[in-house]
Amino acid sequence: MSATRSEIRDGMQIDWDVPITVDDGLVLRADVFRPTKEGKYPVILSYGPYAKNLSFQQGYSGSWDIMVAQHPDVPYGSTNKYQNWEVVDPEKWVPDGYAIVRVDSRGCGCSPGVIDHWSPRETTDLYRMGRRPAVVYRQNRLEWNLLLRHEPVAGRRETASPSGGDVLVGRG
Repeated sequence: MSATRSEIRDGMQIDWDVPITVDDGLVLRADVFRPTKEGKYPVILSYGPYAKNLSFQQGYSGSWDIMVAQHPDVPYGSTNKYQNWEVVDPEKWVPDGYAIVRVDSRGCGCSPGVIDHWSPRETTDLYRMGRRPAVVYRQNRLEWNLLLRHEPVAGRRETASPSGGDVLVGRG
């Protein structure tokens, strides 16, 4: 089991391996990148099997090389230390007031369980995680939910509308 730790690095508050207890009792693990100032922030959530702590460059070096050759704006303005496969770069979004929550799905990365991609169980996990557009830290407790947002490879940003609901994540 992974231990949760928190640090300020590269201008962001980073919480590593935050526990998320889902309704059947399994504890998934997430990394949270957020502004250093306490407050309420919209969340960009990713949930998947690609190992939240595996850098794009390390895990998919050939694809990384092709992408940066074809789209030099992707690595521009970032150290790219926190780049992952098919997700946003926290170094580009956190300064604009977003929190990035990356969750390893069941049986992947730092989350225990059995891999069963897009099964009813896995889609239920994702659905229950992402039902309100905010991340709030209060008394060492993370409360968050989802704002759907899309960032094409070329960097153009488009926003979708948030939905409603509640979930608690982190130390309880």
